[in-house]
Amino acid sequence: MKHAIVIGSSMAGLLAARALSTRFEQVTVLERDHLPENAQARKGVPQGQHAHGLLAAGLNSLETLFPGFTKDLIEAGALPGDAAESIRWFQFGTYKIRSHSGITGLFMSRPLIESKVYAAVKNLPNVSFVETCSVIDLTSSKDKTRVTGVQLSLDDYAIFENLEADLVVDASGR
Repeated sequence: MKHAIVIGSSMAGLLAARALSTRFEQVTVLERDHLPENAQARKGVPQGQHAHGLLAAGLNSLETLFPGFTKDLIEAGALPGDAAESIRWFQFGTYKIRSHSGITGLFMSRPLIESKVYAAVKNLPNVSFVETCSVIDLTSSKDKTRVTGVQLSLDDYAIFENLEADLVVDASGR
């Protein structure tokens, strides 16, 4: 297959682009916001200011997709720790008892996680990003049985452009 479009560069969108990059000649990620090169919160990311963590399974998955990912996060300031022991959990009006699970995760900001995933996906040779654009609508075949791409507006202007694709993934979260 030739071209896939991913709408949105959230974690879901970035990871979809990574997965599709092995099956498509070209993957285009469309994003409403400007994508910062470093770990900065973005307007369109809910809970972007909250503390975040990667539990062991998520961290292992990201390490499989992006070898060296754990090391990169730690070098950038992520803190390794046991989520059951290192964090004080408050839920349903009470603090949970701490315990040692022996399972290590990483604690950091969401912008740090996203910036490292974005950098790794951006380095894939067949993935490109279009920032500050809005997807207006999906386009379809004449008989309306198949999505054929998207109609987008660049830089909030009333200039519309159709972008064709073999597959469209909506990871906009909207």
